[in-house]
Order: sequence, then structure tokens, then C-alpha cells
Amino acid sequence: MAEEPTLTEQDVSSASIEQLQVWTVTKRPYNQSIARRELERRGIAAPAADSRTLPPPFDPRTEISEDAKYLAGRFNPRTEVSADAKHIASRIVTHLWILFVLLPVLALFLTWFIRTFL
Repeated sequence: MAEEPTLTEQDVSSASIEQLQVWTVTKRPYNQSIARRELERRGIAAPAADSRTLPPPFDPRTEISEDAKYLAGRFNPRTEVSADAKHIASRIVTHLWILFVLLPVLALFLTWFIRTFL
């Protein structure tokens, strides 16, 4: 999405009332203020700020919704290790243990057995 351009005085003075009302609820504070001033200059009340743009203030006494509980209980890849990763890591460690511990011990035992009894 392209960034919203900064308005100029010429843009605002030649804009329609509907366009000015749209600009009063944009994301850029400068565009909002310049459009509100132009509407006031024309004698038209600027629309109230859109209630959807700002979230309601947080009240710790409010109950947590089921969706929020679900999202809070979900897996967070930044702080947790997935079950797949744990499984793969355990398989790797098991195979490394076999390769570097069990096989050398078995080779030593077979070498000793062959030299002793054969």
C-alpha cells in the first residue's frame, strides 16, 4: 500500500467537502489538521474521529474473551520449542550417542573378546 501524500494548501482549497471529510480521518495528523481547518473555514463541522481508529483504553478489570485466551495459549515460536523440533533433536542425540558411545564400546568389547578367546 502506497504511503499517503502530504496535503498542500492548494489541494485542500480545491477539494470537495466529502474529500475533506475523508481526510479528517486519515492516518496522517498533518492531513487531519489541515482538512479540519479548511472545513471550519467553510463553516462546516468536521466529523468526529472514527471510533475504529483507536482501540478502547485497557481496563484490567474487564474479562478476557475466549479468543484472547486462545491466542494467549497458542504456541509462540520466539519463546517455545515445538514438539517437532524436540522430536528431531531427540532422534539426533540418540543417533549421535549410538555412533560415538555405543559403537566404540562394542568395538572394544569385540576386540577384547577376539584377542582373548580366539
